[in-house]
Amino acid sequence: MINYLNDEEIMTILKKYINMAKTEYAILIDGDWGTGKTYFINNVFIKYLEQDNKAFSKVSLYGITKKKEIDNKITESILEKAHPKYGKLLANTFNNIDSISSLINKAIPKSINEIVGTIDVKKLLCKLQDVDNHIIIFDDLERCNLEINVILGYINEYIENKNNKVIIIANQKEISKSKKMNNLELKYLAVKPYNKQIYSQYEKDFAQYASTFGKVKNTQDDSIEKNILDNRVLELFSEDIMYKEIKEKVIGKEIYYLPNIEQISRELSRKLECKLSKTILDNNAKEIARKMNYENHNNVRTLKLVIEKFEEITNKLEEYDIKTDNNYEKILTSILLYLLEAYIKKKKEDEIYNWTGNAEYDLQYEQHKFRFIDDMILTERVDYESVNRCLKEYSKEINSKIETNIDEPVYILKNHYFELEDDEIIKYIDEVYNKLKNKEYNKVDYPKIVYVLLIIKNLGITELEISKCINLMKINLKEINQEHTLQDDLFYSGFNIQNAEIRKEYNQIIKELEETLNTTVSIKIRKNLNDIINGEENWGQNFKSYFLSRNSYRNNIKLFLELNINNLIDVFRISKTKDIVAFRKVIYNMDISKDEVEIVKLLITELEDLVKTEQRKTQKLNFEYLIDNLNEKLKFVSS
Repeated sequence: MINYLNDEEIMTILKKYINMAKTEYAILIDGDWGTGKTYFINNVFIKYLEQDNKAFSKVSLYGITKKKEIDNKITESILEKAHPKYGKLLANTFNNIDSISSLINKAIPKSINEIVGTIDVKKLLCKLQDVDNHIIIFDDLERCNLEINVILGYINEYIENKNNKVIIIANQKEISKSKKMNNLELKYLAVKPYNKQIYSQYEKDFAQYASTFGKVKNTQDDSIEKNILDNRVLELFSEDIMYKEIKEKVIGKEIYYLPNIEQISRELSRKLECKLSKTILDNNAKEIARKMNYENHNNVRTLKLVIEKFEEITNKLEEYDIKTDNNYEKILTSILLYLLEAYIKKKKEDEIYNWTGNAEYDLQYEQHKFRFIDDMILTERVDYESVNRCLKEYSKEINSKIETNIDEPVYILKNHYFELEDDEIIKYIDEVYNKLKNKEYNKVDYPKIVYVLLIIKNLGITELEISKCINLMKINLKEINQEHTLQDDLFYSGFNIQNAEIRKEYNQIIKELEETLNTTVSIKIRKNLNDIINGEENWGQNFKSYFLSRNSYRNNIKLFLELNINNLIDVFRISKTKDIVAFRKVIYNMDISKDEVEIVKLLITELEDLVKTEQRKTQKLNFEYLIDNLNEKLKFVSS
């Protein structure tokens, strides 16, 4: 197990090293990409060097192809610090001095040259910069295009010949990866037995399967698996062997860098403009560090990205009424932590959360999840009107007694059923039944109640009472007083039910509850829609507003099954253009199901008859547009 050092401990080692009179080795700071190695060097170590007036140069080895480029970069670094105004010009001059020196010597008469000798201009200008005894920081070792033994050998010259203190920053996992594929065919030939064919495991398995039918020769005796060859190539040709040998000579101390995520989170929080965002990030710094450590993803770049997106979201939400919600701070905390989880999954190329139906959030897991965050990561688009509505619904649900009240019978059964006696379980189920009877539960709690009851049923306890509870839920759904929106969301559950029998029964019960609710809701929708389509002033705008306020289920409702077509045509005859346009805009964004096809065809026929008699020009034009819209949607259904 690696014994990680904190920033203070690393600084103690580095200070001791750079203050030694004479050293014969470099210090290597190793760590994965994005873990903040460079951030630590720039913001901690270099600040110390500057405060202590230490002479140093920091050089990136990224893309270096020649040793001379290293000298040039060091020269540039030194001269730019020593002469801020003209350092860049001096560096360019110095790095091209060989050409300049040649021109100067050619311009001097031969007779003078013979007396004074060739003038070494570079030697004269060397006094402008002095690399000896400098502290040199080499970054991006793994991104250098020189062979690893060449670059480390050259760095060693600075250590041994110029008494430089050298700090090397690298991601050792990546060193020489790109070199391993060079001349791979020749390497395979070198390690492959002469009488063996190369097969991948899949090819070998397929060949053996086919041989049972006499199609091909069985390859078991004359084949060698590709992964075995890869291991042999790695063992024989890997540059890791050369790297380890030269590293032993050059590197005296090796430090694996692991960032202090909690500390960095607090530092980054201080840079945020929004006071509430600062507070939330600071309060959750420890939890952020815990999550990143658990995922083995201590990546500062990911953390910065998460904080950037979090600030973007919080700034936008300030424009909406969700900011006045009593749970607003709790909501933003959940958003921050799920942003972190979702971006870690993306960076690790894990699968994103599998959203089902139209669910916009999920409370099942310890970390609550939000669909808009996954959508934002995938598409970079966010509909903040929808997010505002989603978060208001989320706020209502996190207030649910089932989730938070430790005395709630469903909470007790869900979290402690395995600790209870049978008679205690029966007592709590009776309490659930009575609360259902008194309509004390919100309808969105029904899936959780069903899930808990099925767990108890699976134990073989009180099946009759459980059935009575579920029947009572159906009765309650038939008697709802208000129009529910988004039927699919109401009964969506992301429960990861492992038991196949419980999962099957759960899905069946939820389906029955959905059908009961949908029937009730359909009756209310039909009444509401036909009350709106009344021919009065602004009926079309009222119709449009009705759907905009229910954006989350407009593509689930079978609108044409709910409309009174004859009434609609009668209303069209007396409607103003703006109302027809508003109606058409709603239809444009609707989907047509197979169940609605015949009714839509009937509506098209009625509209075509209406067009023949309509005298008003703009109304007639919009009826024709509406017919075209409907015909296009019918083509889509048939395809």
